[in-house]
Amino acid sequence: MKKLLLPLLLVLSSTAHAEWQDSLKGALDGTKKIYDETKTAVESSDLTKKATDLIHDQLAKTDDTKTPAKTKQDHFNAIWEPLLDRMNAARDIHDKRSEAPDSSWVKADKKSLNTDFNKILDQIILLLEDETIEKHRTKNVSLREAISKKEAEIQSYKEARISAPIEDTVKTTKEGYDKKIKNAQSEISELKAEIEKLNNTLILQLHDAGLKLNKEQVAILLSRVDSEDIIQMVLVFDVLKVVTSQLMELTSSSGENIAHAKKYYGMHMVLLELIVYMQNKYIAQIETRYAPKLDDLISKTEQLMQSTQSGMTADGESKKSFYQSNIKAQGLLIKTAKLYLKMLNTQKEKVVKARNNAMKDLHLAINTYATVRISSEVLGLLKESNTIFDALINLQIPEIAPFENVEMQKKFEELSLEISK
Repeated sequence: MKKLLLPLLLVLSSTAHAEWQDSLKGALDGTKKIYDETKTAVESSDLTKKATDLIHDQLAKTDDTKTPAKTKQDHFNAIWEPLLDRMNAARDIHDKRSEAPDSSWVKADKKSLNTDFNKILDQIILLLEDETIEKHRTKNVSLREAISKKEAEIQSYKEARISAPIEDTVKTTKEGYDKKIKNAQSEISELKAEIEKLNNTLILQLHDAGLKLNKEQVAILLSRVDSEDIIQMVLVFDVLKVVTSQLMELTSSSGENIAHAKKYYGMHMVLLELIVYMQNKYIAQIETRYAPKLDDLISKTEQLMQSTQSGMTADGESKKSFYQSNIKAQGLLIKTAKLYLKMLNTQKEKVVKARNNAMKDLHLAINTYATVRISSEVLGLLKESNTIFDALINLQIPEIAPFENVEMQKKFEELSLEISK
């Protein structure tokens, strides 16, 4: 039986994972090229590489920085027992759900059990995802909001400075506002340094999960509105491989005990449900949240552009240059938003295709779980289930449409903040 485990383990640990790494890294490398072409000033690739190497050297020397292998093992050891409990609880709910009525006033029905089942899947995702990543995201958002506030303060100081006195014992003088601006700029630099430090840590965590990205690539990834979903799936998939291997070993060691074999295969089936669940959540995010906001923004800006063009015609040549400037800004916003929408829809189509493939494997797993008779049959199907992991691999390959200039790049980042609210 142990021989049956080897092919799947090899597939999960080498071929599929390597292809996934190459695909995602290739997509981000392509985006890096786009950014390079639109930047007005950028460090050379040699300097970028040296900076990335320096990050790893510095963090490796830090006393409180654990080695990646130890960190991953500690994380897995910490979640294994609660993970088993939740997978088993989800399996029990699945059993009840298969026999429950479609609706009922007096006992649990399929709808209520589905809700309970999905709650457990959410708990499993949180377990699989390293909590330090969630802390990173929360801290990163907080720091960026602080930078925005400081930038707003600087602008208000500049406005107030115009009418400020040169000398005064009570009111803030021009020199006083200059100091305020300088202090705020210094604070912004400190906040940006803190963000860079956080991103350096993220680089190592993603590297540990098999995704080797440098500073610029991580910055590009984080500029996407769906970056949280992508990072979550990268890390969850990495742990899923280990969990599946453990379930296969447990199934193999159970011998001919049908009850144990069915239990472990049932847990594996729960993991397949988890994959489809994550795919559906990603698709829903784009369809119900990001895409509608971009569509609405495009529509409103197009209406504004029509109004601007009418105003330019009515007001004549004296105001033409101002209207033209507004039209240019509106056009940039529309172009960037459409490009962003196309990027998200392209990614959604890939996930839909992967989800459809995953559903086929899930249906087979559900059917097998209900009809399994001997543990060797379970191991055989576990060995052939790597297709579902390929489907999840496809889920993680982002595409970013090209930007023509640095203004469009900045507008893209602004849109990410807007549609993520």
